[in-house]
Amino acid sequence: MLMVAEMVGKEGGVMLEPIAFSAGQVELGKEQGDYLSKLTALLQERPNIVLNICGGVSEQDRAALLAAEQAAASDAAVAKSKEKAHESQQTPTKKVQITNEQLLTLASERTDLIKEWLIGQGIEASRLFTCHPDMEGAEKQPPQVELSL
Repeated sequence: MLMVAEMVGKEGGVMLEPIAFSAGQVELGKEQGDYLSKLTALLQERPNIVLNICGGVSEQDRAALLAAEQAAASDAAVAKSKEKAHESQQTPTKKVQITNEQLLTLASERTDLIKEWLIGQGIEASRLFTCHPDMEGAEKQPPQVELSL
């Protein structure tokens, strides 16, 4: 059913298999939905269990968001240059950066998505705890939301 990792979480709880995300994305795929359905069944069978939901980010997220921002900026610059084709000067392209704050917002959005999904399946919000995201391990960890009991 659920693969329980053989390690203890930061708060001393049992770590579950994390929910993986595509870099820079907040959407759930079919595989993640199936996993959350199994988790929902577990939580419904055991009403005393509480779940900790901790959204994480990675440098993969930064790279994906940066690529998307650069593509959008490039598209905007091309559209603008077509509008001003008669002008001889080109507008300098703005340097795009992805801040840690943007990454932490992404982590929070992922956390909220999982929590709202579970609430939508009938799990009481009082059983779902979220953590404040941080950048710890962002260099090495994949884009994911960690779950622990």
